[in-house]
Amino acid sequence: MSDVISRRVQTSPTSLAHLPEDIQAEILLHLPSPHHNLLRASQVCGLWRRLVRNPAFLHSFRERRNGTPPLIGVFHDRSFSSNRRFTPVDEDSTATGMFRCSTSWRILDCRHGRVLFLNDEASAGGALLLVWDPMAGGFNVINMPTDWTACHHDELNGAVVCTAGDDDEGRHGDCRASPYLVVLLAGRAPWALVSIYSSVAREWSEPIWYDGLPMWADVRLQPCVVIGTTLYQPLHANHTLSFDLESRNFNVIPHPLETAWMDVQIMKLDGRTLGLVVADNAAFSLHFWEREQAGHWVLRRTVHLDILEPLSAAAATSHGPGNFRSVKLLGACEHGNVIFLEKGISVFLFYLDSLKLKKILFGDAIPLGTLSPYESFYAPR
Repeated sequence: MSDVISRRVQTSPTSLAHLPEDIQAEILLHLPSPHHNLLRASQVCGLWRRLVRNPAFLHSFRERRNGTPPLIGVFHDRSFSSNRRFTPVDEDSTATGMFRCSTSWRILDCRHGRVLFLNDEASAGGALLLVWDPMAGGFNVINMPTDWTACHHDELNGAVVCTAGDDDEGRHGDCRASPYLVVLLAGRAPWALVSIYSSVAREWSEPIWYDGLPMWADVRLQPCVVIGTTLYQPLHANHTLSFDLESRNFNVIPHPLETAWMDVQIMKLDGRTLGLVVADNAAFSLHFWEREQAGHWVLRRTVHLDILEPLSAAAATSHGPGNFRSVKLLGACEHGNVIFLEKGISVFLFYLDSLKLKKILFGDAIPLGTLSPYESFYAPR
């Protein structure tokens, strides 16, 4: 079916025109590639565009895919010798133009189809926050809270959090029109500061202070993880800070001692528990830790990278630790099924279910720092 759509993307679907609309809608429900082919189908003719824009059709389409949005691409906060800020994971993506944005905006978060930016170069009014829905083409501009005017912007992080109810695995398939919160967080030991913006009230909360960060445990400028009503923010010194959005309580979570001095990325495991992925470059492997309800860390899985193509070829050229046997963690998807690895000058998607690697082709855009994955279903404009 995907081949049929590809060949007919610019023409009318004459071979299906005699079929009733409900049958054509049923055919479209079986399209693979939840984003790209549905977008193409909407461009084939007026009937198909009307069918795929129907809310009932979109709901059925998402339900058939377990409500888990596909990975469309990645935002990179800065890039060398290029103004491109977004790279699709599919070279044949038809939606790249939707994701053009200013290079002066610093990306703070991608979640539930929305992107949160900090605009440091705003005019006399000071810095601004922007919540952007690239698929739907809408954005909201939010003034920074007055209490943060003296805060150094290189020390703060943020998250955009949908307030729609979700299932046990945190799926948000249809929530882009729902209210949301913007959470700003900064921390330099021993202090942490949080402010929360509500899209319903259109105002910021009173600042929430915490005096309990361990020595050297400042906020790391890496994406946070949100599980239920709890936000988890990576810290330096092998710790994570948790903040409950309802109770407004903080907690500092130390990482396992075995992960000290290693490259560590917090992530969501199985859609509902806090986890760590740890790059052990001495053993050229990845270790996956899960935090149990009792607060203990348990090592759940180890993946040896020297058995994975194309990393196995690089490992074969080196018999000990070194540049050829090392990877860098660049991020993880919201649902915990994909992580991003940097090997030399190459970046790979690592699919944890299949243990397959896929190289991301950035062209002339060389990303620097953490990647922010954008996951979303098609949202017709």
